[in-house]
Order: sequence, then C-alpha cells, then structure tokens
Amino acid sequence: MSGENVITLIAALLAFIASLIAIYNTNFKRFTSERWWERKVKAYEDIVDALSGLIHYYRTLMDEELGEKQLSKEAQAEFNKRSRQGFNTIRRATDMGAFIISSEASDILQEFWKESENKLDPNDWYARFERNYEKAKACLDKITSCARKDLRV
Repeated sequence: MSGENVITLIAALLAFIASLIAIYNTNFKRFTSERWWERKVKAYEDIVDALSGLIHYYRTLMDEELGEKQLSKEAQAEFNKRSRQGFNTIRRATDMGAFIISSEASDILQEFWKESENKLDPNDWYARFERNYEKAKACLDKITSCARKDLRV
C-alpha cells in the first residue's frame, strides 16, 4: 500500500469517527432535551393537579359552611389528607424554584404563599375559605398560562 493510500485511509477513518461522534452528540442532546421537557411537564402537571385539588377543597368547605354539603368523618379525613398532600406538592415546587419550572412560574408560586394584605376576622371561616379559593383559582390560571408558554404548547 502506498503512502497516499494510507493517508487517504486514515483521513477516511477520522472522518468516519468524527461523524459517529457528531451523531452521538446530536442524539444525546436530543435525549437530554426530551428528558428535561418531560420533567417540566411532570412538574407542571403536579402543580396544576395540586391547585385543582385545593380549589375543590375550598369549594367543598364553603359549601359545607353554607350547609349545602355534609361530609362524613371518613370522607372529611380523606379530603383533609389530600389537601395536605396538595399543599406539600405546591410547597415543594415553590422551594424548587426555577430549577425545573420557569422563573415566572416560580414567582407565581411565591405569590401564592404571601398573606393577603386584607386581614380577615379570624372567626369568619367562610371569608377565609373564599379568599383561599380565589387565591388558588388565580394561581391555577396563571400557572396554566405560564406552563403553556414554557412548554410551548
């Protein structure tokens, strides 16, 4: 084999290896990008699910306060357990901040936890439930909009 043929063979081999590396890098970037997107989707799904649960929780409490609905002790215990889980999910997402969700979504969750400047009578349970219901509903609307932008859907 002549020197020119060896050089041509080495050049072809290097080009082949470079193309394999480029294909690997492209596939790896796509894989990590897709996995990251899936993590974002899961985080937003969890937040939306938790906020929806809280909205249902406060709506039920308001209905109960008005005498429109009466829960059994077992149903109330399960209901309270699910609402605590919802609060914990939102708290974790808030603590996580903009690690997975957008900065805007993180700010929306931070705002959710702030106390309202409108101080309510501590004995007025209905007003407290109604305020928390409105806060959760507003937060859900903002988070949903934010998730659509962040996930580009």
